[in-house]
Amino acid sequence: MGVPGQQGWFSWLLQWGLIGFVGLLVVLLLLCITSVKKRVSQYQRGDFNSFGDFMSYLLGDVQVRLQQLMSNNNTGLPTSQKSHMHSV
Repeated sequence: MGVPGQQGWFSWLLQWGLIGFVGLLVVLLLLCITSVKKRVSQYQRGDFNSFGDFMSYLLGDVQVRLQQLMSNNNTGLPTSQKSHMHSV
């Protein structure tokens, strides 16, 4: 990692932005690891028609998990009380 004066501010911000994004993805994966494992095993069994279906269900599970975390922290974000159709 260079000092901002050596490579320029844009490249420095880009590097740290990418590091932050990857860190966020890792945290998200750790929070949703059970859903990821479940959906991967379903995909390997052939329960989905396509990779797009797999991603749709997986992202739906991630969204539900994030809503649960947000509602537990009382952030004031609107959440639905209905159960998620993608959850098994």
